[in-house]
Formats: sequence, structure tokens, C-alpha cells
Amino acid sequence: MKLRLLCFSDLHRDLGAAQALSRTGLVGGFDLLLCAGDLAVDGAHEPGLTTLLSRAGTEILAVPGNHDGEGYPAELAAAGWTDLHDQLLQRGQWWFAGFGLVGSPPGTGEEPADADRMLSLLRRAEAVPKDRLVLVTHLPPAGTLAARDRRFVDRGSALLAEWVARHQPAALVCGHVHHPEPVVDRIGGTVVVLGGPRGHALTCQAP
Repeated sequence: MKLRLLCFSDLHRDLGAAQALSRTGLVGGFDLLLCAGDLAVDGAHEPGLTTLLSRAGTEILAVPGNHDGEGYPAELAAAGWTDLHDQLLQRGQWWFAGFGLVGSPPGTGEEPADADRMLSLLRRAEAVPKDRLVLVTHLPPAGTLAARDRRFVDRGSALLAEWVARHQPAALVCGHVHHPEPVVDRIGGTVVVLGGPRGHALTCQAP
């Protein structure tokens, strides 16, 4: 059972990146597009960016980043995207759990302000088959290459990393930390992907 995903994050109002991702999504044969947050800059959204990405013609599941602000739900609704924040959704034989980051993060060693709510979602996700579960989070898991910023400071969530190490979902798609290229790492058998504005094509395979 194969799943093709186009993973991206942190466009920060970049229409050129959105257009390139849309073209990739249109011809790539993807089952879903996954957005790990930060389409905006300090709450200011670029008009037409979400609509441009929607031209890929594939459902987009998204979580908010700390830059997306109060306008995020309206942007998603207007473009026909699916808000995955604090949700556990099924698509075909696969499950998706999402948790974004609302408001400014606390800094180094980051955890969301509503970490208890994130852990509650992860506990709900334990009820579905782990080899068919994909997490979408704005924060990366601590201890991975995706969490290291340009100064080599780890900006990931230790709570998230610990849960993934224990439960081993098929994949975790994240954002938040800006890298010039997509980053792919692993926690045990779980693939960790930070697609960034260029995006990364991920194929998941389950029995």
C-alpha cells in the first residue's frame, strides 16, 4: 500500500515558491499535499498564495505555523484546504494527525504553549495502525537534523521526539526551521521530513 506525498512549509509569502510547488503537485502523481505551516509573515498573508497552490488539483492538509496568525483559518477555508490542526483524519487506508504552532514559540528547547493538547492528540493517534500514520507538525522533533538551525541550535520538541521514538509512525512532516534545501532524517523507523519552500516528494509504503 503506497502513499505519495508532497511535503512543504515556511513559504512566508513567497509566490514563486508556491508556483513551483503547484507545478510539481500537478504533474507528480501525489495522493496528498501536506503543509507544515508558516505561509504568512507575522500574520500577513499573501493574497492568492493558497489559491495558487490549490491549482495542483490535489487535497492539501495543513497545520498553522507561528507566523500564520488569526487569518490562517479563513485563508484555508477560502482555498478549500483541510485544516489538520489538532485533528486525526483518515484518507483511504492512511491516517493523518496534525498539530501546528499558534503564536510565538518560547525559544530554544521549544514546546508548544498547549503541549498538553498536543500530547492528547498523540494519545488518540495511538489507536490507529502506526505503519499507516503520518504526523504533520510545525515544530520538528528534537535531536533530528530538521530541528537544527543555522547556528546548530536545536529548535525541536523533545516531547514530540520522545513520542515518535516510542510509537514509530510511518512518517513525520514538519517545518519551522529554515533550511536551504529539504531535510530528511529518521527516528528509528520513522522518516522525518522538513520540505521547506522547495518541497520534498515522500513515498510511504505499508503492508
